Amino acid sequence: MASSVNAKATFYERILSTDIWTFKVGQDQQQFSVHSGALENQSSALTALLRNPMAEANTKTVTWPDTEPETFVRFSQFLYTGDYVSPFLIQIPEAEKPESDIPDKQSIPLAEPTSLHGIGINPNLYRLLKDSCQTCGNFTDCKECRKQRQDIHNEYLKSKYGKSAIATPKDPTNINLARLRRNFESKDYCARLPREDYLEPCDKVPDIVPSRDYKPVLLGHARMYVLADKYGVDPLKGLAVSKLHKFLLKLKQSKYQVEDVVELIEYIYMNTADTVGERLRKLVVEFVVCEEHVMGTNEGFLGLLAAGGDFVTDHHVKLCEIFCPPESSIVEIE
Repeated sequence: MASSVNAKATFYERILSTDIWTFKVGQDQQQFSVHSGALENQSSALTALLRNPMAEANTKTVTWPDTEPETFVRFSQFLYTGDYVSPFLIQIPEAEKPESDIPDKQSIPLAEPTSLHGIGINPNLYRLLKDSCQTCGNFTDCKECRKQRQDIHNEYLKSKYGKSAIATPKDPTNINLARLRRNFESKDYCARLPREDYLEPCDKVPDIVPSRDYKPVLLGHARMYVLADKYGVDPLKGLAVSKLHKFLLKLKQSKYQVEDVVELIEYIYMNTADTVGERLRKLVVEFVVCEEHVMGTNEGFLGLLAAGGDFVTDHHVKLCEIFCPPESSIVEIE
């Protein structure tokens, strides 16, 4: 597994270090930039495009006038992630809706049938059945009213032909159509999506092994959060704090070096702002309070408390919330 993860990391490193090509897309020649490493080896045609000794390879510029920009965006997303987001459905305003060539089914006159499955049917019974079907007015194919129609029809058949008439042969056309529908709905043209090769290492939380150094993982997530916070990339902030939380959950259940957590706290409080609801600060404070029985007597942690600062304040406030709650929140036990 480790070699697989390293291979994928190397894959992205290789992509980001390759040349950038410009694509002029659509009739307006809207420009997009893509790393050649993302295009390479996707297909023989794209590989040939990159290695073409003619003008395109020299200028690193490609013109695709027949491709819509929205299509190219989804194409680029696939190049980098192995997946793409489906287009959104856009609601057409009522005034702009085109008229359908298919007439409304209520406007189609229904001819009264003279038989059902080869057995004669009373026209009066047909009118009764048709009136009982308010959903679609269709006598022969109404899912909502099928059982009701069948019960009424069975009573008619028993009274006119006897019990044997109820076991009518099934229409082979309907059987074949039902079988086709089941086969169509059960098809799976891509049993394993390409993106799954990337989701597994992204979702995996590193295993806790006593002989390992946890600081690269702890500080790695914290650095991603700080970078995202600096440039206002909120989704990345949420992802980084989520990954750090999952790793801390594993860390709680094992023997770990308190000094690693102390270094994490120092980095976070040195690189994040003292704002209300700062998620990364709140996360590490709650972890420390939960692990007070482990960290409370550690020399490195005591030194952190002695140095003072925002962490000491946040740590004290969280302890007060637990051990000295407001009177209004105290529940008396009789």
